[in-house]
Amino acid sequence: MPRRLYLVRHGETEANRLKILEGRVEGFPEYGSPLNNTGLSQASLLGRALEKVNIDHMYMSPARRAVETAYQICIWNKVDNMPRSVTPSLVEINFGVLEGLNGNKAREKYPDFFKTYHEKPSQTVFPKGESVVGACNRVGLALSKIFAAHTFSENILIVSHGGVMAFIFINIFKLDLDIMFHAIRHHNCCLSIIEWEKPDNPKIVCLNDISHLKDEHTIMIKGLMPHFLSV
Repeated sequence: MPRRLYLVRHGETEANRLKILEGRVEGFPEYGSPLNNTGLSQASLLGRALEKVNIDHMYMSPARRAVETAYQICIWNKVDNMPRSVTPSLVEINFGVLEGLNGNKAREKYPDFFKTYHEKPSQTVFPKGESVVGACNRVGLALSKIFAAHTFSENILIVSHGGVMAFIFINIFKLDLDIMFHAIRHHNCCLSIIEWEKPDNPKIVCLNDISHLKDEHTIMIKGLMPHFLSV
């Protein structure tokens, strides 16, 4: 069997619902917003979808929303002793002074910044926060360490954030950051899968799959799902 990398974005939080920017918040290891009721339901449905998947090791962002999503997956997978690791480098981008702001209000307050962010992410540095390039490199290094810790036959699950998942695709497929960062979208509790039959030949099995979320999948197909920042 080829190696598979399973990528999961955390379930919905109230910050997500209200379009509030929440990247890196202090309070490690369980910082940030918890899942709301919708997020808990999403995580449970995803856990059910992954119930019989063979996962050799789970890695998760230290954000509370990611840890709670991972917990639901473990419940359904029925593997209490599944090796799992909280990995600080898988945390979302540090949005700096934008943390806690509503996305639309942040865009109104910092119009020039957002113009650069959407046109040239590679030139974007969040004030008092992190650069997009720095975050991408951080995730790439974490991914290299994860792969180095496992044999080629092992399957890995990563539970993290929209930005982190985009960076993973950019690093694995050597994509252009400016072109692809905003092009790769991830819904709450989506599933993306990459597999390798040979070490240097990654293939995308699925991207942003939310078929397990039923009604939300129908909404996405109809193009009615709003999007601002995947945090």
